[in-house]
Amino acid sequence: MSIPSTTQRCPVCGAGFRGMEICQRCGTDLKQLMRLASRAWSLREKSRASLITGNLAVAMSYEAQAHQILRRR
Repeated sequence: MSIPSTTQRCPVCGAGFRGMEICQRCGTDLKQLMRLASRAWSLREKSRASLITGNLAVAMSYEAQAHQILRRR
């Protein structure tokens, strides 16, 4: 799984994300941010699967949920 591009920087100091739970530059705990990014990714995968099966309403619901998660950060 790759972290969405909107979350590839530390929200405190802006350092590039290196897949660590703690920012190497400023020491900020990034675990919660990583969990949110993972949840959004999972919802977008469900959205894609729903589109493939032709269920547009469900796909849009998953996509809206993912968007809300990423918008809040």
